[in-house]
This record gives sequence, C-alpha cells and structure tokens, in this order.
Amino acid sequence: MDSLLKLPEATSMDTYGSFLAPVVMSKIPEELRIIITRDLPSGEWKLEPLLKIFNTELQLREKCALVSGTGQRKEQHFSQRDKGKYINRYQSSTAALLTENKSVQSREGPWCTFCNGNHPSSNCTIVTDISARKQILRRRVSEEVVRSDSGSGPVALSTKFGYVLSGPVQGSDATKTCEDWEEDQSYSKTGLPQANPEEEFPKVLGITWNTKSDKLVFSFDGLTMYLTEESVTKRIVLSSIAKVYDPLGLLSPITTVLKILFQAICKDKNITWDDVLEDETAKSWKSALTNMKETWTVDLNGCYSPQIDRKEIRSVELHGFDDASEKAYGGVVYIRIRTGTLVSCQLVASKSKVAPIGGETIPRLELLSRLVLARLMSHVRRELEGKYKIDRVVCWLDSEIALWWITGTGKEYKLFIQNRVVEIRKLIDPKSWRHVPTDQNPADVLSRGSLASELKEMRS
Repeated sequence: MDSLLKLPEATSMDTYGSFLAPVVMSKIPEELRIIITRDLPSGEWKLEPLLKIFNTELQLREKCALVSGTGQRKEQHFSQRDKGKYINRYQSSTAALLTENKSVQSREGPWCTFCNGNHPSSNCTIVTDISARKQILRRRVSEEVVRSDSGSGPVALSTKFGYVLSGPVQGSDATKTCEDWEEDQSYSKTGLPQANPEEEFPKVLGITWNTKSDKLVFSFDGLTMYLTEESVTKRIVLSSIAKVYDPLGLLSPITTVLKILFQAICKDKNITWDDVLEDETAKSWKSALTNMKETWTVDLNGCYSPQIDRKEIRSVELHGFDDASEKAYGGVVYIRIRTGTLVSCQLVASKSKVAPIGGETIPRLELLSRLVLARLMSHVRRELEGKYKIDRVVCWLDSEIALWWITGTGKEYKLFIQNRVVEIRKLIDPKSWRHVPTDQNPADVLSRGSLASELKEMRS
C-alpha cells in the first residue's frame, strides 16, 4: 500500500490516472475492493480519490495494529492465492514500527548483533558483507560460551549428538561451561532433557570426554567386533581403519600401522575386496587390533593450558616436527605456553600419510613431510589466533637436505622439488625452520607407526 501512495510522485494523474485505476483495483483483495467501491463518491474508478481512500485505510489499519500491540495484520478471509501474497508481503510503516518497538529500544545496550545499533539485525546497513557477519557471529558465540558471570546466556545441553548450546536462559547461574554442566547436579532439577543421564563419559563432537579429569578419551571398543571374524578380507581391513574417529590426528601413530598394512594389501592387484588374506597378513592385522583391545583407551588432555591462569601467560609458541620413512611420513604440532613460573607443552594436532606405492627417495619423502607440516601449522595457527596471541612459530626437522632446499636462495630445483618448496615458503617463513637430532624428534613415531600400548605409555 505504501508503494501505491507514491504513484503520484512518479506518474502524471491526468495522463495515466484512468489507465492505472482499473489495474490497481484488479490487484487488491476482493474484500478491500468492496470497501473502496462503497466509499467512492461516484461509480467511476479514478486514481486520485482512490489513493485518498488507500491513505485513509492505511492509517486506520496502523491504528488497529498499534492498539493490538503486534504491528501485524490479522488474517482475513481472502482466497488462498491472494491470502499468501497479501499477508506475507505486509510490513508495518515506520511510525508503527517505532511506536511498537519502544520497549525494545528502551532495553539496556544495543540489540543489533552486527553493528550494536538500535535496529533489528536483519535491517543492518552498516555491516552488509556476509563473511564479516559470519566472523562477528563466531566471535559472539565464543564470548557467550566462555562467559561465566553473566545473568543470561546459553548453557550446554547433553543430547544424543553430544553437547549443544541452548538459550538464552535467565538467571544468575545461567551460563555454564560443559564441565560445570556435567558436574553440577542441580541442573537436573531444571527439567532440561538429557540424552543419557547415566552415561559416565559423554561425547563432545563425537569424541568421548572424561568430565572428571577433563581429558579426551579414545576407546577402541568398536574394533573388537572384527576380532571375531574368521576370514579377514581387504574390505574388513579398510572398514576397521574407518572405524577410528580421530579428526585431530591425535591417534595418527596407531592408524599409521593399519594404513601401512592396508597399502601392502593393495600392492597385490590380484586381491579383490572379498578375497581371504594370507595368514601372515591377517595375523599382523589381528595383532594390532588385539593390542588396541588390551589397551582399551588412550587419554589425552582436552585443555591446552591446564592449571594456568590466562592472565599470567607471557608467551605462546607453536612448535612443529616432521619426519619421513620409506613407508610413511607426517607432521605434528605442539603448543608451548609459558608463564612466570610454569611452562606447558600440549599436543594440538598431527597428520600422517603413507608413502606413494611407486616409491620415492628419502629426501623427497622428507620434503613431503615438510609440506604436510607447513599446511598443518598454517591451519592450526589460523584457528588458534582468536584464542591465543601466537608470539612465535618454529618448525623442526632432522633432514639437512630438505632444510637446505627450504632455506636456500637463488637456486633452481627440479619441478617436483620447486613446486613444494615454493608452497612451503608461502605458508611458513624460511627463517622459522630449525634442525633437530633424529633421536629427539617426536615425529619419528609418525613415520614408523606405533601400537596403542606404546603410544599410551609415551603419553602417560
């Protein structure tokens, strides 16, 4: 209706009035058309008196909306086609919205999520870029999660999919961390649904979490079912590898053993997916799974700075290590947090790959491990920069040849080496690479693999 009232500004009454009036009348709902026809001084549809009636009708409807306090038009008995178009496209005028939203604007603080202005977030014209809005929303969600002294905010709810954020929930103790939620039994009185109240180790994003010790627990119970298989096939071996859910690569040494075994099976092109494997290969596979069953679980810290006050942190560094062998290669990233009296080093992520079936020289495999580490380090740094101020990044390697490739200047290499060296230099400053002796390289276990019991002993 607002657009109809602007017609005199864009058109000529005398020239187009007699033509536009029937068109306008044909587009409005039948009930409104009857009201307008009744109020016309004559039987003819003329544009100028038509617009006056539109203006009067609009003012009356706005007054009714203000009295009801909703600012929305009540549903009317139009035809199904007209009903959808008429109601869904209706918007209150500026006066109605301003009057209606006085209570909203009188709240303490801004209520636009993006620019903190006194307008709805959907009407924000200051922050219009989609990527910028996503970053603001991501930051606001993080602030709500970590805030523990607020009067309102989301709380962690246990569901069958893990922990999610509900809210907002009002109250002096409304915002809770996941650990507080699990330990505080008073929340059971709130009537909020719980997926499995008797579950001792809930899951967070698919990973088991020990709420008492605040550690991530990797259980191998799902792999014990394969030990009952009488005939081991290529399909079963691949399925067992896929059963290990490890998004951060914290169990890479264990999965490397299974990947190397699966690659050895794939080298024989005569073996199909359902052929029974040889006794020696099946024995090696069952031995690895039996070790996982006996180990049962592997625990890892879920916090990068345990028992450290964030206000006392003086420096945060990221240290990466990589290594390669004839069978596999990979990289691992640690975070080093230093305070005035304490130094904490925690595993962040790792990634391993099996060597190409065609075979490569050890120096080239070492270069591939540098590339894996550079990509992993770049990703970890990008994700942690919003939580910590990263003061320094250092990458360690035990191959002097690969170190010369990366730090060398004014030299031309073969295409295979040149392409990877260029990408590594773009991701990590060449001055950040250091040499470390092989016996002090923690990434050595990535290149050769490790049993579950050995990995648990190293990290205990």
